[in-house]
Amino acid sequence: MSTGWRSVATPMLLAMALLTVAAMASVTLLNAGRAFAGAQAMWTQARHGATEALLSYIVTLDPADLDHFRKRAATLEGYSLALTAMQQPDANFRVAQAGLAEGGTLESDAADMALAYYLLSEHWRFK
Repeated sequence: MSTGWRSVATPMLLAMALLTVAAMASVTLLNAGRAFAGAQAMWTQARHGATEALLSYIVTLDPADLDHFRKRAATLEGYSLALTAMQQPDANFRVAQAGLAEGGTLESDAADMALAYYLLSEHWRFK
C-alpha cells in the first residue's frame, strides 16, 4: 500500500517542479523585455538630449550645455559598449552588464537583458 501514493505523488511533484522552473524562466524573460523597452527609451532620450545640448552649446557656448551633452553621450556610449560586447562571438557579458549599467539600466535588469540577448539573438525576429 505504501508504494501506491508514491507512484502518484512522484510524477505530480516532478510536474510541479518543472512548472515552477518554467514560470521562473518566463518571468525572467518578461522582465528582460520590459528592461529592453526601458533601455530603448533611455537611449532615445539620451540621443535627443545630446543633440539638443550640443546645438545649444554651439549657439550659447554655455559650459552647462557641454556638461549636459557629455552626460547624455556617456549614456549612449554605455549602451554602445554593451551591444558591441554582446555581439562578439565570444560575448563578454560582464562588460555588457557594465555598459548597460553605465547607460542607466538597473544592474538587476542588466543580467536578465544579457541572458535574453544571448538566448534570443539568433532568432529571426531579432536579426
